[in-house]
Amino acid sequence: MHQLFRQLAKGGGWPTCPEGQTSGLGHEPYLPCPVGWTPSDSATPRDETAAASSPNGSVCLDLSKPRRDCSSGSEGGCQTSYPSQPRQARDEPYFVDITTGNGQQRFYFALRGY
Repeated sequence: MHQLFRQLAKGGGWPTCPEGQTSGLGHEPYLPCPVGWTPSDSATPRDETAAASSPNGSVCLDLSKPRRDCSSGSEGGCQTSYPSQPRQARDEPYFVDITTGNGQQRFYFALRGY
């Protein structure tokens, strides 16, 4: 396993074996957003569609509470914003899915130190 982790840490790929019934290497850098919040790349997305387009985004937005922010002046305009909070990073951001007789299980691990 140490040799495998060293190989992955240097950019190598996850070994494949159809009989092993494992997925390729996955990466989820953040823990899930709280229930009702949506992951996003930006705390100020252009619209709700842009807000919901990033499952690995670094912030969580509450799309149920839009705010309309309008600036004054001739070049002012209105922009929709949402309550936001940063997402918590995973300690073990890499994963593989392994299919067993009991169904599919996801195993998370880290490559720090390899």
